[in-house]
Amino acid sequence: MKKFLSILCVLTLCLSASAAGKKVSSSSSSASSSSSSYSSSSKSSSKSASVGHKAGQFGITANLGFSGGSNIVTQPDPTTGGLVTQTTPARTSTFLISAGVTYFVMDKLEIGLDLGYNNTRIFNAIDPVTGGNMFTNNGDFFISPYVGYHIPICNWLHYVPQFGLGLDFGSSTRDLSLNPKQQTTTSSTSFTVGLGVANFEILASEHFSFTLNLGGFNFTTTKSEDKVNNITQVQNTFGLTLFQQVNVGVRYYF
Repeated sequence: MKKFLSILCVLTLCLSASAAGKKVSSSSSSASSSSSSYSSSSKSSSKSASVGHKAGQFGITANLGFSGGSNIVTQPDPTTGGLVTQTTPARTSTFLISAGVTYFVMDKLEIGLDLGYNNTRIFNAIDPVTGGNMFTNNGDFFISPYVGYHIPICNWLHYVPQFGLGLDFGSSTRDLSLNPKQQTTTSSTSFTVGLGVANFEILASEHFSFTLNLGGFNFTTTKSEDKVNNITQVQNTFGLTLFQQVNVGVRYYF
């Protein structure tokens, strides 16, 4: 009887050990499967949040922006007939809306073209009678080709310095005096050379991204023609909008 009980105890212990081993094995297998699933999910997420920016990739863009900054303005002096240069900190503001296309000619290097409208107010002089600021308001349609290079900061963020040109056509209203209020309206043509040094792209998915432009440097030559009074004026403006401009946009890549 004692021998029978001893054998029964040994069998019970063996069965218990076997069941415990199976449970541990099952738990380990489940953890491994979970880890594999997480790794796969992580890779899938990483892939979906990254835009390739490969040669031959094509995209469409839309932008909305506002900027303000300082300018160095060179223009004719109505008194002496010579040229006068003035620095005008934070007296210039621009609102723009545009749409365009972009194409990657090689990996990370894109060329693009934007079409849009902008309205710019530029300080031009101080009224000698009132001491108030007089401005030139320009409403223009523009075409702007550019080139940009994408430098990855991390999986979802790129730094994108850009060099661009701009050609604007529109009208310009210029303050001549504030008291009495006198203005002249002319047709204007502007040519701009710009360097964007604070441009970023946030990669939201494989096809969508958001852009953020925080300004840079630009030089603009504006030619205004008053055909009524037969007056032509040329104004050169060097603009500094670094961190004084906010231009946001959205892109869709095919």
